[in-house]
Amino acid sequence: MRNRKQILAYIILTLVHSVVCLLAGALGWLNQIIIVQAVSVIIPFLAYKKVFANAFSSFLTTVPFFCVFIPASIYLKSVETYPIWISGIILSVLVCLLLKTSVKSIIIFSLFLIVILISSVWLMPNYLAKQGQRVDLSMYKLDDLKIVDANDSVIQLNRSRGKILIVDIWFTACAPCIRQFPDLERVKNEFKNDTNIRVIALNIPLKQSDDREQARRQTSKYSFEKLYFQYPEEVDKLSLKSFPVTLVFDKNLRCVYAGDLLINPLVYVDNIYSLIKKSKQ
Repeated sequence: MRNRKQILAYIILTLVHSVVCLLAGALGWLNQIIIVQAVSVIIPFLAYKKVFANAFSSFLTTVPFFCVFIPASIYLKSVETYPIWISGIILSVLVCLLLKTSVKSIIIFSLFLIVILISSVWLMPNYLAKQGQRVDLSMYKLDDLKIVDANDSVIQLNRSRGKILIVDIWFTACAPCIRQFPDLERVKNEFKNDTNIRVIALNIPLKQSDDREQARRQTSKYSFEKLYFQYPEEVDKLSLKSFPVTLVFDKNLRCVYAGDLLINPLVYVDNIYSLIKKSKQ
């Protein structure tokens, strides 16, 4: 970086990379890893082709983001985010190295597209599911939870021994929760003839007066069972840290899974269908 234009270009490219990668965190880890990988390839590529023609200088455009993200990830012990920065660094290094060779740009981008697809569709979902297995599932109990149906009739899920319960916990202001409903409906339809499987959307009531009605509108077109915590404080008994979360209880009402609703057949770790199959045994 020898002149003012190069310094300005470096600042702009660095800011674009950092801002896009950081904002991607709001879209969830699966989306963030795709975005971080993509921009960690595109930004160094642009830097090399349009500004520096130097691999090391091009790689430096990604460094500020990683200098912030990596310490935060390690300090917070957020192991779920480790693949995001590890894969981002590896791809940015590789693209800079490949740009120094005679490999055509279209081949480079094709190779990285394949890597990004594999990591986002297969590796990352399985990794996240594997991390979810570290949770102490014994804390998730149905006893003493005050749950009601749409008519405010008390529902005692702890009397459902002999049935497998898939309980999706959500609230009306949670956009990822609502986006998950089609997948929950798909599971419901798969087992609609099995009376020993209950697929439930369990709503956490917010304090707005019309929240129950809003929850009904958001779930009206779905056939899965709709239940509600009687009070917002009830969910605190489960010590949940993020939403949406799907809890699966076996026939003895023991929680066998807590995490994302995974229906992708490529996700072999804690896929909902494999969980149901195991819970039937």
